[in-house]
Amino acid sequence: MSLNQEPIPYNDAITDPKTGLITDEWTRYFNNTLLPQITAATKVVDTYTTGVVGVNAAIPITPVVESATQGQYRFTHYLQCLTPAGVASAFQVTLTWTFNSIVQTQTFSNVNGNLTTTHEGVEYPIHTDGGTPISVAVTYASNPAAAAVYFFEANVELVQAD
Repeated sequence: MSLNQEPIPYNDAITDPKTGLITDEWTRYFNNTLLPQITAATKVVDTYTTGVVGVNAAIPITPVVESATQGQYRFTHYLQCLTPAGVASAFQVTLTWTFNSIVQTQTFSNVNGNLTTTHEGVEYPIHTDGGTPISVAVTYASNPAAAAVYFFEANVELVQAD
């Protein structure tokens, strides 16, 4: 992508002394040079989402991305207890991926709580080999059994392909 490169207006005032507003020269520079560079640097290339509402059991290892492109990803998940169990409930998210031909695993905090305000939101960067899955699993404990109900959503965003 070719970006329009406005020269930096070094010799121009940033603001108009009469209005106090940014000058046209600096507005053009910000809009035509800086903004496209910032936008290009933070562009998410691809997003994959898996989500479930009203779950009262563990989620086995489930691919969010079946066959990943080699590159840098941002994994995020959100988990919330929707219906508390009578006594206690706990949930734990595990992420798996492959990098340098070695399976990697990240197990996040045990979300141990039994209130509708019990939740967890996580953002985690990973680098993965091409052609391999990126998967999640959720462990589940509830007393009494199967009484707690939760919401879970995972997103995997490719932010930089190699």
